[in-house]
Amino acid sequence: MMEGDELLTVQLGTTANVVASYYWKSQVNGFGAQDEATDLRPEVVFLPGSSRKPRAVIYDMNGSISRTGDVPLDDRKSNILWEGDVMRCDMGPMAISDIEWDNWKIPQLHQNSLRTLPNTDMCDTYEEGLALSRNAKFCDDFDDRFHYFLEACDTPQGVQLWHDYNQGFGGTAAGVLRHIRQDHGKIPIFSLGFADMIVEKTKKHASVLNTVKTLVDIYDIADMITPVSHNSWLDNAGETADVSLIESNAIELGLCLQAAMTPCSLVTNAEKLSAIMNLVSSGRRRKVSGLFGNSSIKLDSEFGYFSDVLHEQGSQNFFASSLTRGFFPGVPDLKTKSHAFVLSARGISGKSLAASAQEMRIRSSVTAYDRCRTASEMLMRYCGQSDSADRFHVYSSNVPVHSTENAKESKGCALGSLVSNDAIGDSLRQLEQRLDEAFKRMGSRNRDEDIELREDFKLIVEQHGGATADADEG
Repeated sequence: MMEGDELLTVQLGTTANVVASYYWKSQVNGFGAQDEATDLRPEVVFLPGSSRKPRAVIYDMNGSISRTGDVPLDDRKSNILWEGDVMRCDMGPMAISDIEWDNWKIPQLHQNSLRTLPNTDMCDTYEEGLALSRNAKFCDDFDDRFHYFLEACDTPQGVQLWHDYNQGFGGTAAGVLRHIRQDHGKIPIFSLGFADMIVEKTKKHASVLNTVKTLVDIYDIADMITPVSHNSWLDNAGETADVSLIESNAIELGLCLQAAMTPCSLVTNAEKLSAIMNLVSSGRRRKVSGLFGNSSIKLDSEFGYFSDVLHEQGSQNFFASSLTRGFFPGVPDLKTKSHAFVLSARGISGKSLAASAQEMRIRSSVTAYDRCRTASEMLMRYCGQSDSADRFHVYSSNVPVHSTENAKESKGCALGSLVSNDAIGDSLRQLEQRLDEAFKRMGSRNRDEDIELREDFKLIVEQHGGATADADEG
């Protein structure tokens, strides 16, 4: 039995936890029984044992959680960590913090996984979240929990941090990452930042400031940053949220992220987290990547072969549905040629890869695919023909993804890809413009700090270039 190469997950903030709840639920259902044959290693992300408990440290606001896994409800007060004043945050008519994410079928948690925070004003700004990460009681609690899971690992391959970025938890994430880096040196760290699903229109400039401060602070600490959002979240800013829409969007993100992280858990031909991040960055210091995904692949009786899906859906559109777009409002899908990407497929079995030669002719499918024996081989041919990237790696697992929507369970296929391309540089430039607008609208509270923030972010933008920069140079 293989051992080691464990991933440790840290989750900070309600939006990150809503998406993670679907990620973990699908993982639990996908692995199935303890002795079930699979091409994935559950012990990479789960603690040993048949109960499938995530190897995760989780923090969230007290109002977002009604059940706490193995922690009894009566103990909820004793789980609150904060020594400052307590006040209620008014997040508008419907905020994501009003949604109890653990009612969305999170798996059973270890007693050292989850801790709750009171509804203080720390949920609004980067500075307040950063102050929390420096609070002595919080630091001691985080150290105990993080080291409990880390010391149970044989050879950890890295940390994946899921966090909100455009409110207070962005500051908390930066402080926690710095703390991990100071204590554990060069351990690989992958930052997944989630935009709060609902941002009041009156707070959009503060949201931009929180976003930029989080990016700047985390950029030098994490090995890679992938900001994630959904277009419809931004479209509903300041309005009453459609909970069913939030649920379906969270499912899509959770399933695509599950697919994207597949290489870390493969039994054979596995890729460590550090190697994936190095590939996506193309050997350069481009540390901001995009997420692309497709969680609606249908392989039914009428349209049942994966080769048909590739043929019918055309070139890049098959896997280039941007799940980073909402991070940069108004930016089109990132369809420019990529420097590099890592594409992973989940739930595509050998039976669905290709029909017989006779059926392939009848269906007028792309016959070159009929010799493929794995989804990886088929996607490698597909990506190579589409000339979609300078460098790409493809992975696959036949373990399906599982979704739970409107109390209905289903399983199917999903693709997830981490991408580096010039459009991300263009997106950062647009965010830089929004930062200047935020400074003008909100007024300068500390001119020196504003100048420093602008200069630090400008360096990040320049490192990522972009089509706009190339055109200017020409």
